[in-house]
Amino acid sequence: MMHAFENSVFYDVLLPKKVKKTSESSEITLERSYRYKVDPSSPMDQFDLVIFDFETTGLNVASDQIIEMGALRRKPDGTITEFSTLIDPGQSLPEVTTRICGITDDMLKGKPKIHEVMDKFLEFIEGGILVAHNADFDYPFLKQSCSRLGKKIDFPCFCTLKMSRKLLPDLESKSLDSLAKHYALEFIARHRSVGDCEVTLKVLENLLAANKDQFQLWKDFQPYGARNSDSK
Repeated sequence: MMHAFENSVFYDVLLPKKVKKTSESSEITLERSYRYKVDPSSPMDQFDLVIFDFETTGLNVASDQIIEMGALRRKPDGTITEFSTLIDPGQSLPEVTTRICGITDDMLKGKPKIHEVMDKFLEFIEGGILVAHNADFDYPFLKQSCSRLGKKIDFPCFCTLKMSRKLLPDLESKSLDSLAKHYALEFIARHRSVGDCEVTLKVLENLLAANKDQFQLWKDFQPYGARNSDSK
């Protein structure tokens, strides 16, 4: 996977001398770091935006697992490409998870494990600016999942929920459902990753269209950055 990043002008791929040893094994594990920084004065229309959303086994980033990864990559010319995969978490799903998102244990049987898809996801988002609705949930799940795989990430990421709270003060709820209703948007599939990404992208487009003068450079988006991302 090293070759996918070593020639990129957007990433620094480092192999810090972080050694992990156990009493049972003398194996050395090197942590690989993926970093992407954006100059605050950079015009946003020169970057791809990657709208992403995860479904998970629960809400605890320390113990729960990603079961679906979805993302839409929108280029400056409007071209959109999609990433979508179900993931076998190696455990049975809580009933409440299935009730919310409709994903069942049977749907995840035979699907790839997280370590089999993470490199593909990192390739998909390479060089883009990440966007999520409630990014303080999704981005930490991405960081934690990468950490378990010996990867340390630091990407620019901003949140449409935070933007909505600032730009739509009179709207009582800033949930994705409320924003979809506000903008007369329809979900192809609610609480499924790509379906939520599609609505998040349209919400973002509506927010930007109504506030063009406020959002030209990366520094204009940084106040809405995800927790623990390069945006902050």
